[in-house]
Amino acid sequence: MRETEKDDLRRRLDDLSRRLESRVRDFTEKGAFSDLHRRSATELRQRQAELVKRIDAAAHAGTAWEMTKAELARDFASLFDDFTQFEQALEAARMKKR
Repeated sequence: MRETEKDDLRRRLDDLSRRLESRVRDFTEKGAFSDLHRRSATELRQRQAELVKRIDAAAHAGTAWEMTKAELARDFASLFDDFTQFEQALEAARMKKR
């Protein structure tokens, strides 16, 4: 596995994790974080952690990086899309309360 690609994907996952935690903290402090939002955030965290494990496992196993990279990129894109939808749902919930 190419270290720069692995490091780039890890940075992107770390950034996504920081954004998620920031949103959770923000909405929790404002009292706008429902049980449904909490479950969605937990699922996003679990998927992010699983991707990190898969990246590390691919690096240690020396798997065929091109195939693994494509799978991880696809899964990251799906996770990112779901995070974007999560953010939109939080914003919609906040707008409803106004």
